[in-house]
Amino acid sequence: MFGQLFRRKDYGFFELFEKQASGVLTGVRELQTMMSDLAMRDRHAQRIEETEHQCDTYTHMAFDLLHRCYVTPLDRDEIGKLMTTLDDIVDSTHVTAKRTLLYDIRTAPASLQRMTAVLVEATDHVLTMVKRLRGLKAVDEVRQLGEEVHRLENEGDRLLTAGLTELLAGNPADALAVMKMKEIYEAVERSIDRCEDVANIVSGIFLEHA
Repeated sequence: MFGQLFRRKDYGFFELFEKQASGVLTGVRELQTMMSDLAMRDRHAQRIEETEHQCDTYTHMAFDLLHRCYVTPLDRDEIGKLMTTLDDIVDSTHVTAKRTLLYDIRTAPASLQRMTAVLVEATDHVLTMVKRLRGLKAVDEVRQLGEEVHRLENEGDRLLTAGLTELLAGNPADALAVMKMKEIYEAVERSIDRCEDVANIVSGIFLEHA
């Protein structure tokens, strides 16, 4: 299957990095829309699933390319970690969408909607950082973006704590409802955490090669 994909379009590593990061951003933006439009949650979840499958394809293509190339533009471990960690973001996003459907969530608390907005912003910065890998020349910009992703990760942690506090205060007797929403909050947090991991990987590449 992957041989056929490469015959149709022979992507290089940097193009795959960018397509993967762009796909991840598409997925998290759809999640943000889903949380503000839960009446159409099935449609949004389907779009997120399709995006997740496409990102899986890019990941497999990158590893296939690694096996076919003797010389690579970055260390093999760096390429593998970057692609799999990007994929982790959209995987957690997919989990969030699936849990939202499974638990029949009809309304999203304001703190959860703010968390998805933080996730979108962090992923947008990650996409820019990944694009800067071509040429490895925007060192100061990458450093600043990395610091901003770190700030957003802290903001995500704060919103998680605030959201769970509100949840426990509002539904102390409904343990099942609390557990369901807690899973959704934590899945969004994992996506934000993985954004920081990608930012750290890209920053490390710049430190090593720029």
